[in-house]
Amino acid sequence: MTNPNRVFSQQDLSGYDLSHNDLSFSNMVLCKLNGSNLTMAKLNGANLQQAQLYGANLNAAQLCGAQLLDVKLNGASLRRADLNGADLTGADLRRADLRKANLSNTNFSGANVQDAQFGGSTGLTDDVKRDLKNQGGIFKNDTSQEVTDLQWWLQYVVIPLLIACIGGSGIAAFFPGKTTKCLSSQAVSTSQLTNQENQIFNSFPTTK
Repeated sequence: MTNPNRVFSQQDLSGYDLSHNDLSFSNMVLCKLNGSNLTMAKLNGANLQQAQLYGANLNAAQLCGAQLLDVKLNGASLRRADLNGADLTGADLRRADLRKANLSNTNFSGANVQDAQFGGSTGLTDDVKRDLKNQGGIFKNDTSQEVTDLQWWLQYVVIPLLIACIGGSGIAAFFPGKTTKCLSSQAVSTSQLTNQENQIFNSFPTTK
């Protein structure tokens, strides 16, 4: 059950500093939180379906029972986050960092975990761990595995943040004094974002 006083659906909160905020049971469907700081934020039971969190910082965040279906967590950091009972069905977790996270009863059905880091995470059954490994998940505490692919970061983290910056000012009224920058509140559909990403990405020279 979402909190009717916490409705941020389809709002652009990219780049905001929301660390330590209690956003439990908030309605954040289709919300944009690209590059936002959600360190130690409470998002228990929050509905973040189809939200964009490219490169977001969710270290030590509480996401117990959170609805994260089809969420974009490309390159996001969820170290030591509590995802007990969270639903990540269809989520995009490519290059996400979930090291030392609590993943008890977390649903990864249909999630893209290519190159996602799971080293030191807890709560996974042997079967789930095997499935995640087979899908490209990494279970090593090896710092050499950290992201070094410049093209990947340009396409899936930097470019979405640049696109979010294009336009007018964002919505600062909800978190006075807590924002690091105000970005565009203009709605951009997922398909539009993909087209814009590809256009900008294709303008960069190919690295070898």
